[in-house]
Amino acid sequence: MSEYKKYNVPSHEIYDVILIGGGLFNCCLYYYLKLKNSELSIIIVEKEENLGGYIKTYTYNIDDKKILVELGPNMFKLCNESYNLINKLNLLSSVRLLDDTLIRYIYIKNDKLYPLYLNIFSYLSFPLINISNKIKLLFKLIFKQYKNLNSYTNDISVENYMNDNFDSQHYNFLLLPFIYGSCAGNGKISAVSFFSRNLKLFHNKVNSLYIWNEKIKSEEKNRNIKCVNNNTFIYQHMNKKKKNFNLFTPCYNFFYISNKNMKMDVYLNVLYNYYSSNKKTEKKNVFNYICYRIPILLLHMKQFSINIFRHISIFLKCTYQFFYPFLMLPDLAKWTTSHFDDEKKKKKNLIGKTVTFKNGLYELIDKLQSHMNKEFIYTNHEVDFIEKAYNNLWMCNIKHENQNKTIYGKNIVLAVNSKICSNIMRNILPVNIRDILLNFSYSSIISISLYFKKSDINIPKNFFGFLSSDKCAHILGCFHINNMFKERCHDDNKVLLTLYMGGSNHPNDITLDEYEIKEIISNDLKNIFDIYNDAQPNILKIHKWKDAIPFYSYNYEKLLKKVMEELNKLSYKNLYLDSGWITGTSISDRIRSAQDLCEYIFSLTNLAS
Repeated sequence: MSEYKKYNVPSHEIYDVILIGGGLFNCCLYYYLKLKNSELSIIIVEKEENLGGYIKTYTYNIDDKKILVELGPNMFKLCNESYNLINKLNLLSSVRLLDDTLIRYIYIKNDKLYPLYLNIFSYLSFPLINISNKIKLLFKLIFKQYKNLNSYTNDISVENYMNDNFDSQHYNFLLLPFIYGSCAGNGKISAVSFFSRNLKLFHNKVNSLYIWNEKIKSEEKNRNIKCVNNNTFIYQHMNKKKKNFNLFTPCYNFFYISNKNMKMDVYLNVLYNYYSSNKKTEKKNVFNYICYRIPILLLHMKQFSINIFRHISIFLKCTYQFFYPFLMLPDLAKWTTSHFDDEKKKKKNLIGKTVTFKNGLYELIDKLQSHMNKEFIYTNHEVDFIEKAYNNLWMCNIKHENQNKTIYGKNIVLAVNSKICSNIMRNILPVNIRDILLNFSYSSIISISLYFKKSDINIPKNFFGFLSSDKCAHILGCFHINNMFKERCHDDNKVLLTLYMGGSNHPNDITLDEYEIKEIISNDLKNIFDIYNDAQPNILKIHKWKDAIPFYSYNYEKLLKKVMEELNKLSYKNLYLDSGWITGTSISDRIRSAQDLCEYIFSLTNLAS
C-alpha cells in the first residue's frame, strides 16, 4: 500500500471490495468472494440495523406457544445454485418443504373463493373460464398460433398482449391475480418484462437475467478470438511462403491450445514488435533473425515438451488416484459411490421444490453472516455518494450519526434499488442516465401478520392461500401459514395468516396508519371468509415496504439496456451494479446472480492472488 502514502490514505481504509447494500445478494456475494480468496478485505455497508434486506423473520410467544412470521418473502423455489449454497452452509437439515397437496384459490368480488388446481384436468374444469377459451388457448400454445413477444417493435402491456393473442377470461381470472400477487402490479405492466422476469416463459432478447454469466462467456470468446488473430498475424509474417508454413503449423496448433493464460502472447508480441520495426531494412539483419525467429521456435518446442510431460504426469496421477480406492479399499469405494448417489438423489428431490427453513428464512442470513468479519459490517450506515478516486480506486462517502467517513475500494458493488443508485452515483453518471434510474417505477406494499381463533373463522380444508382478481380490493393475496409450514405456529387453536395489501392499484395505502389498515383488512376479510362472532383479527406485525418491487412500466427493457450500456464503459471499471430490478427478484435469482458476479469479478481481476 506504499503507493497510496502520498495521498495520505491509510492502508486499512482501502478495501478489495466495498459492498453497498446488506441484502441477500451482497451477503451471498461476500460469502462467494471469501470462498475464492479468504484473504480479501471486504466491507459491507447497510443503512438498516440488520442485514438481510427484505428477509425479516420475527418470533412471538403467545399463550406459551411459539409463532414465527415473515415480513418479506415466506418461501422460495430451489435451483441448482441455491441448493449448492444451502448444502455448503450445512442448512439442508433445516430445509422444510411446502406441502404440495395444498390448494390455491382465486378470489372473485362478491363471489368468494374458487379453487385452482395445478394440473391439466383441474384446469379444464376451472369454472371461471369457458371450455371454448381453454381449447383455444391449448391449440394456440401447442401450434404456436400467437405472436412472439420478441417480435414486437414497440413494448406492449400484458393486458393488450392477452387481448391481441388470447382472451380476456384467462387474463382476468388467472394472469391478473398472479400480477397482483407476484409484483403488486397491474395490467399495464410490460409484457416482455413480466413474462421473461416473473414467469420466465421466454428469453428476453433485450436484457438477460444472467448478465454476469454471459459477460464471462463473451470475455472468453473475445480472448480466444484475439489469441487466434494475434498468432495468425505473427505466423503469416513468419511464413510468407506457403511451403514453409507447414513447418510451424503443429507448433502453432499446440501453442493455441496451451496459451489460454496468454503469457506466451506477451513474449511473441514483444519479439514481433522488434521484428516489425526492423523488417523494412534492405539488408538482411542477422541479429534481427536470431532475436525473433529462432526464439519463437525454441519457445514452441520448450512449451510443447513441458506440456507433453505435464499432461502425461497428470494422466498417470489421476489414473492412480482413480483406481486406488477400487483396488486397495473396495469397502471405501463402495461407500463413496453410495454416498454420492445419495447426495445426487437428495438434490434431485429438492431442485424445483418450494422450501423455507425451520426457523424462518433469516436462518440463511444468520448462516451467511457467521462467515463475515463483524468488524467490517457497517450497519446503520448510509452511503452518500461514490466517485472515481486515483490509481483505479473508488471513493465511497458514508454517513453515520451526522458524521461522514470516506473509504476506498478497488472494486465496488451496488445492490440497491434504482432510485438510490441514481442518488449515490449522482457525481459520475450523465443526467439522462440518472433520470432513467430515478424514474423507474416501483410498487409499495404492506405486509400484515395476524391470527384468528380457529372457532372464529372458516378456512377451506387444505387451504394454501388466495390471490385476488378484484381490482378494487386492497388485499392482494394471503397465505395460510399453519398449513404451509407446520412449525410456524405451535398453537392448533389459531389460524395464522399473512396478508399483502397496497400495490399499484392502491399506492396510497402505504401512507395509512395501523388503525386504518386494520379497518380495511377487517372489512375485506369478511367479504372473503366466513367470520363468526364478529371476530376481529389479532395483529402481530404490520410492515410497510416502500418502493419494494419493480413495476415494469412501458419500455422498461430498452431503458434498462441504456443504463447497462453506460455502465459498460471503461470509466466505470470495477464498479458493478446488480439488484432485483436487473437480474430478478426471487431468492434463487439473487443467489445465482451473486455467484455469477463473483466468478465474473475474478475473471477480470487479480483478487485470487
